[in-house]
Amino acid sequence: MNDYNSINQVANVSPHSEGLRSGFSMRQLTWWVFFCAFGILTWLTFRWRIPILLWDHLDIVPIYQAWQDGHLGNSDFWKVHDGSHLHTAAYAILLLTTWLSEGQTWLDCLVSSLILAVCSFFIVRMALRDFGARLSVGWMYGFVLLALYPGHLINLQWGWQVAVFVSLLGVVAPVYLLTNGVISWPANFGAVACATVGVLGFSTALAVFPVAIWLLI
Repeated sequence: MNDYNSINQVANVSPHSEGLRSGFSMRQLTWWVFFCAFGILTWLTFRWRIPILLWDHLDIVPIYQAWQDGHLGNSDFWKVHDGSHLHTAAYAILLLTTWLSEGQTWLDCLVSSLILAVCSFFIVRMALRDFGARLSVGWMYGFVLLALYPGHLINLQWGWQVAVFVSLLGVVAPVYLLTNGVISWPANFGAVACATVGVLGFSTALAVFPVAIWLLI
């Protein structure tokens, strides 16, 4: 009789409840893999980071001096960098990190890692939100790999490249905000603000504006 009841209970488990359990389990596994991958990437960043101001990173020196002298507007802070893009958002971050760390590059790398963490969090959240219990293990690994692509390491280890991650955030955050359920004015304003800051990192972030318009219509 007990065996019969046990079989009956198993047979009566609904696919919906099974899906919820699978989704919850997959959600846990996804975040576990995410944090492990981010930890490894961050560890490698600090193990192999460039410890000195190198190449374009030296451009921050005269800008920093102008800031200290109260003449930031007369420096290259607002000017187009290398004839191709504005770098203002990155300059603002680098001025602060240079001041706080007294010119050490570890803080630049840390800020880049934290911005990447936010971008990656948004990407993984979108995957879990849109696929839920249908997300297979293989696709889960694929989304985490997309979010925390090992190729980011070459930019993470060079503090100057914080602009790359500012630009990335300026693309990912608007998409996340505009697809997160109900469209609202705060979400719209946040998306525009993030996209604008992204453009002030690298002009490639301009690509998010037509995408945002398409999402709204």
